[in-house]
Amino acid sequence: MLDNLSHSVLAGQVCGLVALVICVMAFASKNDDRLLVLLISANVAFALQFVFFESWTAAALTMLVIVRIALARRYIGNKAVMAGVLFASGVAAIFTWQSW
Repeated sequence: MLDNLSHSVLAGQVCGLVALVICVMAFASKNDDRLLVLLISANVAFALQFVFFESWTAAALTMLVIVRIALARRYIGNKAVMAGVLFASGVAAIFTWQSW
């Protein structure tokens, strides 16, 4: 069953499994600082999964999620930062979109 999958697909599946484990650990976390680290780590694993699957839009947007998580902690409720992240998401989607 696994012998007909490429190395890239297998690496993507492993990254997805790692991300799942980290998300479960984050769900059980009661410490905000640890939760932040776990969420960023899970999103890095998701971004790698999308890179291995060559899903460039998903990878770019997931990287922006990582930036958003970091900014949300520092700039709580800042509408300008939120607008900047939304704008960056739109630009990333436009430049990485492959087809309908």
